[in-house]
Amino acid sequence: MKELAIKEQLTGIEDSKAAQIEATFAPMVELLKGFEGAYDTVMAMDQSEEKCSTAKRLRLDIAEIRVSAKKAHDEQKAEYLLAGRAIDGVFNIFKLAVTEKEDNLKEVETFFARKEAERIQAIRETRTGELEEFGVDASSLDLGRMAEDAYLILREGYKKSYTFAIEAEQKAEVDRIETEKKLMAYRKRKDDLAKYARFGALEILTTETSYLEFTDLLAQMKDKQTEFDAEQKKIHAENARLKAAEETAQKEREAIESKARKAKAAAEAKLKREREAAAETLRIEREAREAAEQKELQRLEDEKNAALKAAQAPDKEKLLAIAKTVLSVSDNVKSIDAKVAVKSAYAILSKAAAEL
Repeated sequence: MKELAIKEQLTGIEDSKAAQIEATFAPMVELLKGFEGAYDTVMAMDQSEEKCSTAKRLRLDIAEIRVSAKKAHDEQKAEYLLAGRAIDGVFNIFKLAVTEKEDNLKEVETFFARKEAERIQAIRETRTGELEEFGVDASSLDLGRMAEDAYLILREGYKKSYTFAIEAEQKAEVDRIETEKKLMAYRKRKDDLAKYARFGALEILTTETSYLEFTDLLAQMKDKQTEFDAEQKKIHAENARLKAAEETAQKEREAIESKARKAKAAAEAKLKREREAAAETLRIEREAREAAEQKELQRLEDEKNAALKAAQAPDKEKLLAIAKTVLSVSDNVKSIDAKVAVKSAYAILSKAAAEL
């Protein structure tokens, strides 16, 4: 131990008073010397629990010297101002000598506590990073101290919820694209069949009609058109025959002409009615298509607003939703341990939500 320069601090003090002050601190000097060997021994030990506890005991014992020196310092200083300055100097020497040892021993004493804190922090950072991959804000969770099995259940719950949301979004997009494809195909096929509307083609066609069904329908409509054209040719031929027979007899001609006019008027009236019906059908189809398109646009807007509302929901509601999802897993597990683990995860999430 380095010799404490106490006498140097007593220069200028009356010899008897200097001797008194030195005598006051002498026992403490001896005590400090007595602890020097113990201090060197502790500092030389390998790091262990024993070293921590020994360092703590030695630090507390050495601290008593500082406390005693402080008490003597206060008593001596109160009597004489000059002696007080000298005592301050002596005390500062003791304080410097003791504080350094206290600090060093405190480092040794808290070694494992600091290591444990570092371990917990490392676990917290790792788990926080894992949960952030699933869009989870884990700032309110004590992930560092959470048991491994409870954390794994918690992480699996977040992972399933995240995966479910992604898959649902992807499926919705696939369904939307498929619906748009069907609608586009329906519109094009409808245009292709528009000239066969008189034969009921547009009433048969739907958005669910397959390509094979469409080509078959188109072929049927073409056949009907061919039959219709053939019938028209027959009508024209019959008119020609009636015209030729006109020369044979006036009477017969008039009767034939009258019949032909009536037949023609009836055919034209029928054709007009069919055209008007076809036009009305097209109008109804167009209005129905526009209504369906408007309804689809409204549905997409509602889905968008619902998704936005869900994204903006408070963390408490999100945690409760996740907790319910985790709890629903209990129906899918059979072992008691698994059910207990699921309920434990549900309790942790519910408690976290309640504390928000």
